[in-house]
Amino acid sequence: MDRRPLLQQMLKSLFTTTPYVYHNPPPNVVMKYPCIVYKMTGMPNNGADNRRYFEHREYQVTVIDPDPDSQLREKVALLKWCRFQRSFVSENLHHFIFVLNY
Repeated sequence: MDRRPLLQQMLKSLFTTTPYVYHNPPPNVVMKYPCIVYKMTGMPNNGADNRRYFEHREYQVTVIDPDPDSQLREKVALLKWCRFQRSFVSENLHHFIFVLNY
């Protein structure tokens, strides 16, 4: 079962205003800020006795916000199985990158 639509809904629920959540946006999409951009980066499996007993997807979740003290960043940081990876600034937009296992 693909859980990505559930992840999309969960990320949208973090917004107090209009939710801008993008999954693998193509280059021609004009994004609105603040936003969340996410993509799948891995499919680690755990197994024993020659079968899988736990499978999840690993996603890179990027919060992009003009505000360096983004409330959205704080909400993403509190998600279960989420860890902060790094941050950078590009074109006066603050990018906060997380790894989320979902």
